[in-house]
Amino acid sequence: MNNTELTKALNVMLADMHIMIAKLHNYHWNVYGMQFYTIHEITEGYYDYFFGLFDDVAERLLQLEAKPVATVSGYLELATLEDESGDHFKPGFVMESLIKDFQHFIAAAKKADGLAEGDIPTQDMLSGLIIKLEKEIWLIKSTLGK
Repeated sequence: MNNTELTKALNVMLADMHIMIAKLHNYHWNVYGMQFYTIHEITEGYYDYFFGLFDDVAERLLQLEAKPVATVSGYLELATLEDESGDHFKPGFVMESLIKDFQHFIAAAKKADGLAEGDIPTQDMLSGLIIKLEKEIWLIKSTLGK
């Protein structure tokens, strides 16, 4: 059962997750200011979440009889998420960036979900991502007073 459009969309998400994990580590290590500890803890939770999801998506691709992209050059070729080249971040910048990136993943998950019509395991995985990130966006916006 290899739906080429779906497996391509999942591989793009996989590549974006690789970028996201690197960004989250960058924020985790390089945030500064009065909210350092809070942002440090939050970003650690997020990179743990994305790392688990990264594995889930790769394994789902294998279940769909497709190959998950598994090289850095492959991730860079497919990724649509913007990388972060900075190395010194104010907490507000990190939180705003997370909102933007989470919205990116929600849009990608909704697109892939549309391609997965009838593939309940894939749709369930994508729904879980959407539910998680929509809640996280709400929590971040509430933290920012938005």
